[in-house]
Amino acid sequence: MASKWQPNKQLGPQDLETFAGQRGIHYILFAYIDILGVHRGKLVPKSAVNKLAEDGGRFGQIVFRQSAANPDMIVVPDLTTLIQLPWKPEFAWVMCDLYSSAGVLFEESPRLALKRQIERLSKLGKNWVLKCGLEFEFYLVNKDGRDVADKLDERPGYGSCFRTDSLMRSSKVLTRICDVIDQLQWHPYQIDHESGSGQYEINCHYTDAMTMADRHVFFKYVCQSISEEEGVRITFMPKPFEAKSGNGLHVHVSIWEGDKNIFLDQSGELGLSQTAYYFLAGVLHNAKALCAILCPTVNSYKRLVAAGWCPNRITYTGDNRSHMIRIPGPGRFEIRLADGAVNAYLYQAAVIAAGIDGIERKLDPGRRCDGDGYKGEPEGAEYLPQNLLDAIRELKKNRVLYEALGVDCMDALTTRKEQEWLSYMRHLTEWECTHTLDC
Repeated sequence: MASKWQPNKQLGPQDLETFAGQRGIHYILFAYIDILGVHRGKLVPKSAVNKLAEDGGRFGQIVFRQSAANPDMIVVPDLTTLIQLPWKPEFAWVMCDLYSSAGVLFEESPRLALKRQIERLSKLGKNWVLKCGLEFEFYLVNKDGRDVADKLDERPGYGSCFRTDSLMRSSKVLTRICDVIDQLQWHPYQIDHESGSGQYEINCHYTDAMTMADRHVFFKYVCQSISEEEGVRITFMPKPFEAKSGNGLHVHVSIWEGDKNIFLDQSGELGLSQTAYYFLAGVLHNAKALCAILCPTVNSYKRLVAAGWCPNRITYTGDNRSHMIRIPGPGRFEIRLADGAVNAYLYQAAVIAAGIDGIERKLDPGRRCDGDGYKGEPEGAEYLPQNLLDAIRELKKNRVLYEALGVDCMDALTTRKEQEWLSYMRHLTEWECTHTLDC
């Protein structure tokens, strides 16, 4: 099959084996993300990488809507994403784009959905680019995932948030992860202990949406690999423990035109431009449907209904962490809705699509809420969906997101999520037996 992609100018598909030999790379992991956000791929020896890079590799279309009766899916590497693993340099990783066996783009691909929204945003302004920074929250747990790895962190007293003794006890695995992303020049700038015992956060510098989405995928891969080597496990599960804080994945967003921040207006309220408020309003207006993408699992809603350091209603504010959108300073705002289970590419794509809707329709975000959102302020603010099924229903009737992200892609997502909901509803829990056995 003829190649349907445009290779990196510095590294073409026929250069890959030579490059690998020069760097001491023996195998390359050709990776992609499925509709559920799961990291998948094939490990290819150096001697075969040129052929796969040029012709594409065949995969069965698992975890989309296809069955064994459907043709293979073709993965074609985006060589601009190629990374030699700093902790295991005989291996490299590269993110791939998805095609059908006929050589056309695979319409259910999350990465394709993001590419199209990036292109829409660029055309909306003068080469506008969404830049974003993610706050990666996770728990360090034992191998079976049922308890935190650091039992001393469970001690009562002053609470866990920013505890330095707990941070230092887990520093070996945390600093190994940070060292990797530092070597990759992602510019990490802090590691902190979050509010849950055993919960941590690593932050790195913001960048454009596609680069951040690729980094998001690789970061989770790094965390999984290094934590396993250290005899523990990292979970990004939205609510892994009933009595502890959930794992959010907050995103700080702004739009840039070259070196100019379009969201920045020092004379505007809280330092935001009118365009920024239109974008913000689009996120608010589409929030219920966004939940199905940004909070994509049954477990996600256990985090939202707990309302501890995460939103439960559709509101925005200044520097106040009890609302869905926070404006911490001039030129950007923070969306606090998403959790650690989100698909890296659909996350950015959905935010851009919602923001474009706000800009195109010049939506009004309404009154800013400066009170405590967890104490019911302001009165009358709409609640976010309380479960995955309600969120799916909101997405299916939201034509703005459904059509912007691609009907095939969204049909694949909602089909799988409806199956997930039915599986959950068929499952008998211990809670039900405890509370209704003698009803």
